Amino acid sequence: RMKFWRERLDRTTNWAVVLVAAILTWAFTNAQNPHYVILIGMFGVSTFLVMEAVRYQEYDIWRNRVRILQTGLYAELYSDEPPRDTGWQRKISDELRDPDFHMTLQQALTHRLRRSYLPLLVILLAAWVARIVVYEAQEPWQETASIFFISGEVVMAIVLLFYAVIVAIAAWSA
Repeated sequence: RMKFWRERLDRTTNWAVVLVAAILTWAFTNAQNPHYVILIGMFGVSTFLVMEAVRYQEYDIWRNRVRILQTGLYAELYSDEPPRDTGWQRKISDELRDPDFHMTLQQALTHRLRRSYLPLLVILLAAWVARIVVYEAQEPWQETASIFFISGEVVMAIVLLFYAVIVAIAAWSA
């Protein structure tokens, strides 16, 4: 089961990477393609982050159970010393009777953000800034960054606020 949950984590990360690659490819292939597709990609990657954090909580349950078996049962099987009572049987039975997450959603979110998703989000931010500043250099960035009736300054403020929150979450438990 632990291997199954690990594979589910890897699948989510792979889809996030594929999403980033597809968004960036599409956004930079034609000057007529709107820049806000990259912002939609940021939302998509954030959604994958939340999904993966929930899956990571499930994975952590199975990882802890396997670790209890490794240190309690398997270590004693291969030891030359007399068996020690580490209480591993009680720990496993308690865990199976009353399963509980060992880490909070915020801890899982922070862990997955720092390990995988922060670099993806930084790549999207750099691509978005390049798209509005460098890619269309003939217009001021405020005009290029606007989305429909929302001014470029408001869009930039929202993006900067989003990234301030993401960095704060990543740094909070570091």
